[in-house]
Amino acid sequence: MLCRTCGQELKPLNRARAYVEAVELGDLAHIVAAAAGQPSATPDAHPEVTELATVHWDARTIGIFRVSGVAAAPPGTDDVSWSVVAKVIDHSIKGPEAWVAPEQEVLSYTQAGFQDDGLGFRPAACFRVTRPGPSVTILWLEDLTGAAKPPFDVEQLVVMARHLGQWNGFHAIAMRPLPFDLPANAHARRWRQSGFEKFLTRFETLHDHPYTRSAYGQLPTGIAGELHEIGSALHARVSTQGRSLAFGDCNVGNLFHTPTATIAVDWASLAHDPVGVDAGCMVGSAMTFGAKGSDIIANEKRIFESYLLGIADVGFPCDRDQVRGAYLCLFAVYLFYSAMVPALLQVPGEYFTREFYERRYNTTWEQIPELVRGVV
Repeated sequence: MLCRTCGQELKPLNRARAYVEAVELGDLAHIVAAAAGQPSATPDAHPEVTELATVHWDARTIGIFRVSGVAAAPPGTDDVSWSVVAKVIDHSIKGPEAWVAPEQEVLSYTQAGFQDDGLGFRPAACFRVTRPGPSVTILWLEDLTGAAKPPFDVEQLVVMARHLGQWNGFHAIAMRPLPFDLPANAHARRWRQSGFEKFLTRFETLHDHPYTRSAYGQLPTGIAGELHEIGSALHARVSTQGRSLAFGDCNVGNLFHTPTATIAVDWASLAHDPVGVDAGCMVGSAMTFGAKGSDIIANEKRIFESYLLGIADVGFPCDRDQVRGAYLCLFAVYLFYSAMVPALLQVPGEYFTREFYERRYNTTWEQIPELVRGVV
């Protein structure tokens, strides 16, 4: 897309905004009516578009915006305020192909039927899908900016784990037909493709580095290598277990919490994985947001037990030890990530950008090693 003023190619974020602002009036009217819960509505000619400053792991997500305004409702009813979130995806950009599939996300919202599960864990409502270009998709989603988001505390995670257990157990009982194929054992693929071996090799040269001493204190740095060896063996063993539907990338950055529901976005990583990996991803990732990692790891068994209660709520008979093993697979990913922080911070942008780290931990770059010490 070219700039109307200078004729130059727009940067991805500006291009995303231009796509959102150029939505056709008929599509916008449908979106606004659905968001406002009205049979019809006449939207503003120029709604307010505000960028949501989140860090996107998949480069194909070129922008996320809150779009809001006031709509004229049918005669005899009051005008209504409305807001939605527009997620703009450019499928022509290369992303993490191994376990993220944007088209699967679109189909999950529109054809998979997850909204009808009637469970505490559910997808954000999708009011419309528009395609302003041959490789561009906009998902017009429920506005969750007012819901709780990470960092979550232990009590919130206890409730969220039960909701997630209900969802995993529900789909383990009756695997529904889906309009796309699922990868199997995606948890093991994520572990293999993490590139942690490279960072472990680097870490072994950083025994006396200030970041290492801050993160490890008096602990022996050799525990990092032991963790990697054990994690690899665990993934291999769990891959032989029976599999069911998993959300896949169930990190808390994709989750919102209300008193009655855990609402998930980014349905691009569904997989055919053992029951339990989702909970390990959720609880493990929660340790890497904000400053509550040590509290979460101290209570992770309590959170895991709540997850088992959710599975029991829907009547799925599971093997506790097998679920615990699957849970520990992706939990180990985030443990090892925390253990590798001194090496990861050596080259800003190599794994994550400086901005990503500082937003995720809500602190300065230099303070992150000290923050992960409770987890290490």
